[in-house]
Amino acid sequence: MSKLKTTETIYFEIKEFYFTSDLCLAGILKMNNYPIAQWRNLGDGSQNRKLVFFFKRDEEMKKLIDDYFNLPMEKHPFKKFYAELREIKNLIYNN
Repeated sequence: MSKLKTTETIYFEIKEFYFTSDLCLAGILKMNNYPIAQWRNLGDGSQNRKLVFFFKRDEEMKKLIDDYFNLPMEKHPFKKFYAELREIKNLIYNN
């Protein structure tokens, strides 16, 4: 199995759960009353932490996820906010 790069985003669907490493998407799901059922750290044990969040699936969740991936950033304010936050974080850690 290959090592997971810390910049990769993981999302996957299985029968009962949807899981993602996308922090913005996880926040949107929580904000819409989907509790985190569990999480896993896929990092290498150093400072490279890669958490994957699991959510119990239902039909309404699919629309939220589809909107997140398909709507342009300008029409999805949380994606825009998170992108700006990520840019600021990069400035902090890369300077």
